[in-house]
Amino acid sequence: MPLYEYYCEDCHGVFELLRPTREASDPQPCPECDADGRRVVSNFRAFIFRDGYPRKIPDDGTYWHFGDKVSKPISEATSANEHPEVQNKQSPPSAPSREEYEKYSYDVSEYARRQQQQLDAGLRTPGIEPQTEGRLGAFNQRVRETRKEARLKVRRTSNAEATPRTVSGTHGRTSKKKPKK
Repeated sequence: MPLYEYYCEDCHGVFELLRPTREASDPQPCPECDADGRRVVSNFRAFIFRDGYPRKIPDDGTYWHFGDKVSKPISEATSANEHPEVQNKQSPPSAPSREEYEKYSYDVSEYARRQQQQLDAGLRTPGIEPQTEGRLGAFNQRVRETRKEARLKVRRTSNAEATPRTVSGTHGRTSKKKPKK
């Protein structure tokens, strides 16, 4: 006899029963609460083994490493539980904190002050500080990238998520009813 799965709505449980094929579509009593459960399609997953690794069917020739799809298995020495392809994927930069913005504005004002002092001292062109300019440029780049990510994220949200719902017929207005005496 085949094994079938049933779902009980009363206790939200899934249970398996051996039943003849002709009785498979009939509701079956739940072993927990004794309510009738309806038959559900089993969550079936098939695997094969290739190169000693389990592969999902259909096999597209790629491998899986902790939920990430990779093109080949680990073949070199790496740190624990890390795959070279997964390590090379860069995560988007995080948005700067308030303290980082304050430090950035302080660094910009100090850099401008030092250049103004050099101009006041009689230098035609103030000296360029490559480290400071590189640090400030990297911060500006990070701000641009995080703003770009935020714009893309807003574009990806559906209208239902981005627009607040209004009550039908009120067109966004709320009515205040006077209490009856």
